[in-house]
Amino acid sequence: MGNRLRMRMLFLHEFRREESEAALRGFVRRMYAETGVVALLLAALAVIGEFGAASSVALLLLAAAYPLLKIRQLDKAISDRKRMILLELPVFVNKLQLMLQAGLTLHAAFLRAAETETDSGRPDHPFGRQLAIAVSQLNNAMPLGQVLELLSRRCGMQEVTFFTTALQMNARRGGDELAAALGLMSRELWDKRKAAVRALAEEASAKMLFPLMFIFLAVLIAAGAPALLLMNG
Repeated sequence: MGNRLRMRMLFLHEFRREESEAALRGFVRRMYAETGVVALLLAALAVIGEFGAASSVALLLLAAAYPLLKIRQLDKAISDRKRMILLELPVFVNKLQLMLQAGLTLHAAFLRAAETETDSGRPDHPFGRQLAIAVSQLNNAMPLGQVLELLSRRCGMQEVTFFTTALQMNARRGGDELAAALGLMSRELWDKRKAAVRALAEEASAKMLFPLMFIFLAVLIAAGAPALLLMNG
């Protein structure tokens, strides 16, 4: 589990090793402390409630499952980060394609598209942060191939890896051929973006279901209570 937790932290902290190690130590300390508190509270509940042996064992198992809940929260954060990158990637690919069609070289087009993406007023977006790092590396004369490889590694997503690999493979062709290859990739990415948006809409609908049910029950009780009181009276 230790290695899996470390990989999760590396991904969440964009493969900044020192920062991810510090976050991992803090996460483990908090998880053990919170698990201890939950175990003590459930044990006190078992004693006060005079639960039987089976119920007490069930409460202890519930406390033992708390670390799994914390790890699931990490997985949810990773899933959200991947989805945010997936939603933004097709937009960037479209910009890059248009700039290549305008006659810019791949290096200039990538730099220009990345700069427009990072200047769009969303500095906290995970993909925008990675592009900002790529812009800094290009401005420091790092080769584009190395920049693309590091970008793929930091994002840690199959879609970004396919994108950067396609750029590296088609870099020598340039011009219209590279733009056409990006056009095909863009259509695939937009389809994935649409699927991700539909999933977000379904999640939002599911989250709204419980509050609506609660409101419905509250209205039902408020409307039915006077009638019940009159009948009992």
